Formats: sequence, C-alpha cells, structure tokens
Amino acid sequence: MTYLSYYRAKQNELLALVEKADLISQKNIIPILEPVNLTYKPIAKACKKLNDKDCNFIIIANSTVGKCYIESPDHVNHIKEIASKNTENKIGLLIDPSKFEIKNYLISLPFIKNLI
Repeated sequence: MTYLSYYRAKQNELLALVEKADLISQKNIIPILEPVNLTYKPIAKACKKLNDKDCNFIIIANSTVGKCYIESPDHVNHIKEIASKNTENKIGLLIDPSKFEIKNYLISLPFIKNLI
C-alpha cells in the first residue's frame, strides 16, 4: 500500500521530508509537493536529496495557492526540470471539480502544452 502525503512545499516541510527521506523510501510514501513560492532553489535542492535516497514524489504543476498560482513559462520549466531528475517522479495537475468536462478543462490550461 502506498501512502500519498500532501505538502505545500514550504521550507520547514521540505526540511522535514529530507530529514525523513530514509523512512519515506522504506515505507513506500510518495509526497505530493505543491509549490507555493516562486523560489525554486529550496524545492529543487530538497527534491534532489529525495531522489538521492530513492524517494519518489509528485510535484504539482498548477498550484492554486501562493505565488505559484500565476501561470508562467518559467514556472512550468522549473517544475519539468525538477521532475525530470528521476523517471519515477511525476508531475501532477489539480483538477477543478466544478469542471464537468475534464478533457476540455485540461486543454484550456495554457501551460499544458509545455508539459507534454
């Protein structure tokens, strides 16, 4: 069984994840990281350390909170770069439950083409 834990990828959460990376890897925990700041160095550094300990994670590309709510090509490029360091890492998308047509919703996202 896999446990998916959700984090806003703030500094203290990232430090805690890195500190517990061995346990995360052993217990088959997959953290879901939703960046809330446009400062990518801390999350990239933490993700590298997670990868070094064979921890998989999901990073959210379309954050709905914080400064990352602004869609920008730089944001998408940083997310792709972080996730690409290990083939087991995944990029996640938040789906708005008020949208009934998922396919149309995904196509409507301006940055989705950059993720494919």
